[in-house]
Amino acid sequence: MSGDGSAYRLAVVGSGRVRGQIAMVGCPGRMAGIALPTTSAWRLQRDVATLKHWGTQALVTLLEKSELALMRLGTLPALLEARKIDWYHLPLRDGCIPDESFEAMWRAAAPQLREVLWRGGRIAVHCVDGRSRTAMVTAKLLVELGCPTQDALNRVRGARPRVLVSAEEEQFIRRQVPAVEAAFRTQVSLAQPRGLHRSLNAEDDPAFGWSDSSPDDPDQLDLRRAQ
Repeated sequence: MSGDGSAYRLAVVGSGRVRGQIAMVGCPGRMAGIALPTTSAWRLQRDVATLKHWGTQALVTLLEKSELALMRLGTLPALLEARKIDWYHLPLRDGCIPDESFEAMWRAAAPQLREVLWRGGRIAVHCVDGRSRTAMVTAKLLVELGCPTQDALNRVRGARPRVLVSAEEEQFIRRQVPAVEAAFRTQVSLAQPRGLHRSLNAEDDPAFGWSDSSPDDPDQLDLRRAQ
């Protein structure tokens, strides 16, 4: 592992009894720790390649249109399409709790995202730095998948420390409820005879539990990007 600041870091969260995984990431193309808001074309291509290498099937972008322009992400949709990664643009204002406008967009996209995870697939979520907005939406998605609320908070905070620290953010997560299909699938899995179905615990997956909490953590996923 390396502490190279140029590496694109993925804080990966297992989703409980669902085998899919969610990566909380910073904005593709933006070097971590740099104050400038813009991205570089070569770094953007490299970060998208990293997401593909990890197995990302869908990328959720929480940036507003003005932020996309500021970050020079005009080529992002085409790069994702070339890599066969589905793109979901769900703008969420920085520093704000999701409102009804966001929830309307979410209701249209979330069933598809949950389906990817139910199939054992992988999705990535990003804002600018992969923290506040990204953490809220990731925890929300975990609860909708059927993960208990406190467990969802613990998983997100474990993968990326010092997120979801405000009372408003935590209260938002505690207001979330499992999606209808989550309850149905749980009932179906519990009804199957013991030993006749594969375990749905993400802990059984050797990829479970990667995070970016420490450059020396052997469970950390630190995919280096080659020019």
